Amino acid sequence: MRHAGPSGGTAMTHALTTVLKLDELSPAGLALTLVPTPDEQAALAERFGLLEPPELHAELTVRTEGEDVRVFGRLRAHAVQACVLSGAPVPEDIEEAIDTLYRRLPANDPHAEIELSEDDLDIEPLAGGQIDLGELVAQCFGVALNPYPHASGDAVAEARRFVSDEEAEAIRRNPFAVLKQAHDLGE
Repeated sequence: MRHAGPSGGTAMTHALTTVLKLDELSPAGLALTLVPTPDEQAALAERFGLLEPPELHAELTVRTEGEDVRVFGRLRAHAVQACVLSGAPVPEDIEEAIDTLYRRLPANDPHAEIELSEDDLDIEPLAGGQIDLGELVAQCFGVALNPYPHASGDAVAEARRFVSDEEAEAIRRNPFAVLKQAHDLGE
């Protein structure tokens, strides 16, 4: 990802990865903008099953909070997915807040269980002295995508014209009816 920001930390860039080394993070923090390159956009499209490479822009701020590190900002994106019914393109605009706290693991046992309250659900373990900001943005983007995109009624109606009556009946059937039918045959 291409990134821009004032000095105060070093970000190394790899495919879909922008790694921030925390030992180089200044006390004032770091503000940066992440925009994927065309190759990274293509990789995101493949990873999330999109019909075309997404447009994505993330503005992040990274600050230390005691021993913890907070990453917060905003993700804006435009993606095109396939309709789950017709396969027709479904465009989607995404605007999502990012706010993640990274907490160091206990030094004595990196595999120790940590009790989390409901307020701690956006806490990630911090190990290795670095944070992959590109992966954080990619995960936030993936979670923000509509899991069941639907095209307009016209596109769905057009797709249904090509479904046979038998296939349409199978689609309407309750999945438990199939289990009951299998059970009845086994008796």
